Amino acid sequence: MTYQEKFEQPFFSHYLKEEGSFSAAEANIFISGSNEWKQFEQWPPKNVETKKLYFQPQGKLGFEKVQRTDSWDEYVTDPNKPVPHQGGLIQNRTREYMVDDQRFAANRPDVMVYQTAALTEDITIVGPIKNFLKVSSTGTDADYVVKLIDVYPNDAPSFEGKTMAGYQMMVRGEIMAGKYRNGFDKPQALTPGLVEKVDFVMPDVAHTFKKDIVSWFSYKIPGSHWRNGIHRYLWNPILRPKPTSVKQHSAFSMMSIMRPISNLTS
Repeated sequence: MTYQEKFEQPFFSHYLKEEGSFSAAEANIFISGSNEWKQFEQWPPKNVETKKLYFQPQGKLGFEKVQRTDSWDEYVTDPNKPVPHQGGLIQNRTREYMVDDQRFAANRPDVMVYQTAALTEDITIVGPIKNFLKVSSTGTDADYVVKLIDVYPNDAPSFEGKTMAGYQMMVRGEIMAGKYRNGFDKPQALTPGLVEKVDFVMPDVAHTFKKDIVSWFSYKIPGSHWRNGIHRYLWNPILRPKPTSVKQHSAFSMMSIMRPISNLTS
């Protein structure tokens, strides 16, 4: 049922035509993935479980914390080879970037990917996602990007002529410039080689990851994130002309779960 069918039509019928009734909850949320409307007394919802999802060695992702502190993932980011918002040849960012298959980014050497095993039960994430990163760089600034991805199975059927097998759907993504790690009113350059915290919140999520689907976070720290004049995010390429080496020492994301997660393996 669409938004117009569930809310707009009953609203106008009730208040303009005095037909039927209209009673909406405090928060009326469409849960993608399961594709259903849910009503909540408040938002973010209460009676949810807060969990930490850890980035683990060898590209793994799980709810169990890895105790090692002497390891990191490292790659080189080059402003001359920026990470685009979309795949293919584009002049300006279009709204289709929100549904673009994220494999164009996952296959790049300057994009870190952390992935769970196939889920054995549905997991619904609701509300904001808080990211806590510990990183270092040989440069003095970098953009830190986190994307939450839902990966379709390899046998997923096509939809309206589009191939969905292995499709990587961006559920939510957010960017944070390293120099604003202490606040937007306190810009401060990174100290080369120093491990620093970069914490930021992603916009709210309401999505169900279905069981038997490999679901994962794509984690990016591209100081060479592609921009154009419309959405440059305070980036000045003149200040960052050289490739830099970036290390991700540890990271986790905190989120609210509406479903049991006992069977999720890391």
